Amino acid sequence: MKRTLFAVGCCAALAAAAFGGGLGGRDRVRPSQWTPVKHVVLIGVDGLGIRNIVWDRMPNLRRLRDKGMFAVARSTFPTSSGVNWSSALCGTTPDLHGVRDNTPKPGVLPAVATPRGNHPCIFSEIRRQEPSAYTCSLYDWNGIGWYHDSASANYTKLYPSNFESESQYTDEFIELLKKNSPRLAFITYDMCDHTGHASRYDSPEYANACAQVDKFIGRIADYVAANMAKDTAIVLFSDHGGHDKGHGDTTLECYEIPFLVHAPGLDGYVFREPVTISDVAPTVAWLLGLKIPDFWRGRPALRRSAKYPLQKRLVVHAGKGNGAPENTLPAFKAAVATGFGFECDIQMSADNRIFAAHNGSALAYGGGDVQFKTMPWSEIEKLDVGRKLGGVRWAGTPPPLFEDILALMRDGRKSFVEVKESAGTEIVPYIKKAVESQRNATPENMLFISFDREICRALRKALPEYEVLWIILPRKDLERPDDCKGPAYTADEVIALLKDADLTGVDMCGDMSVATEDFIRKVKSAGFKFGVWTVDDTKVARIFLERGVDAVTTNRSREIAEELKDWKLPAGEL
Repeated sequence: MKRTLFAVGCCAALAAAAFGGGLGGRDRVRPSQWTPVKHVVLIGVDGLGIRNIVWDRMPNLRRLRDKGMFAVARSTFPTSSGVNWSSALCGTTPDLHGVRDNTPKPGVLPAVATPRGNHPCIFSEIRRQEPSAYTCSLYDWNGIGWYHDSASANYTKLYPSNFESESQYTDEFIELLKKNSPRLAFITYDMCDHTGHASRYDSPEYANACAQVDKFIGRIADYVAANMAKDTAIVLFSDHGGHDKGHGDTTLECYEIPFLVHAPGLDGYVFREPVTISDVAPTVAWLLGLKIPDFWRGRPALRRSAKYPLQKRLVVHAGKGNGAPENTLPAFKAAVATGFGFECDIQMSADNRIFAAHNGSALAYGGGDVQFKTMPWSEIEKLDVGRKLGGVRWAGTPPPLFEDILALMRDGRKSFVEVKESAGTEIVPYIKKAVESQRNATPENMLFISFDREICRALRKALPEYEVLWIILPRKDLERPDDCKGPAYTADEVIALLKDADLTGVDMCGDMSVATEDFIRKVKSAGFKFGVWTVDDTKVARIFLERGVDAVTTNRSREIAEELKDWKLPAGEL
């Protein structure tokens, strides 16, 4: 069976200075405001790829994610169990640890080896640096014992792989935490991977297995929170995902894995660089205050992080601000990589394919002055929007399909899907079909917006669990709304129109003279969400945030987040 690994840890009150600054040396001295934690709880869940996770079936994992730091990390090649367990626990890459498959011995002699013939791992490093420290390792696949120096742990146990056994040793694991206060406590769960192999990684059976394992994670997390939260860290990651009934290949379903660190004080921090599976052991060592061996290739992920308290309030306009052309997959991926949600504009082709584009015709993208809704997708996908909007560097970038955009929506940081007026209400059934077939497209990860109130109304009827915001200009001009020359809306008018269409909020052009503090408060007091767009001035963004808006759409997400990094959310708000 193939293995996915999670490390769950609750850090001691981690101050802002804990994760700031440059990389420095591998053993850079920590700021005086922060001290290493006493304990790390490491939880491994086999076969849990990020694209396989059904978040609404894993509320405990989601709770840890939303109050900690989370990254879509990458496993190594091949995406098989032995290779990735070794990379995670030994903090290095296959060319050094020597494991290349699931056989009992490394395929080649490790570049550096313990007396047992294994590459030095996190357990052997704790034993070398702190001989009196207590550690424990509980796992349900014998391969895990092959691929790290488990003999360095004070207590190890191999369990049968089934739900009853996993429940039993969850209780034993908690008892070990209670009696021994281990420096490092490690536990794994196999049944997600087992079920994926038996029933497919996208099957209802797999989702049920995830839900069961989530209960075990919740029991451990609850104990840590109640008894060890002040001096304990949680690190969570996975060795691989799965595709169909297997893994080992280079598909993103197999390759993309979750990685999180949960601790008081971490909410608002983001990883500033990509995270790989080889970073697991160095991250654990860094949290414990250990020296990181020079022969480990991985690096502490937390040392490459920064605090952005506005992740959940700033929305990247058309994915821009990261160098890539607007409304392209590279732009949306860049927004996600920096920890923000994004806004995208969608249109529909003559053959009902939904894709991202701001304008309703092909003229701005190198095509003729032809409406997209009259063109088949086979013609639209040939448009080189990358070259047209971003120059030769982005040549060959086509308009992205809606399903590919939906796959990027994650981490509870909402992305905005703007349904353009040119698409008409006829696009709504196809939006519904696309959303229902994509697991990432949950109400916690996305909402809809549109200038067309009838499109908004249709979206609410088709997808009532999703938020739908009506986009308005501050001033009314029904004949020429872009001129914005009519009288200003009043808060009462906005509230009445939102209620009439059963909408959940408004997204207003950022005119401070209309969207005053009283205006915003009145709309929000009536139970509606309030967003503003497109705000690129940091001072203006701060004013709107202080007036209580729920979201600010901007082309300068990273800059504004950095300039307002000390800004705090209003009391009681997330």
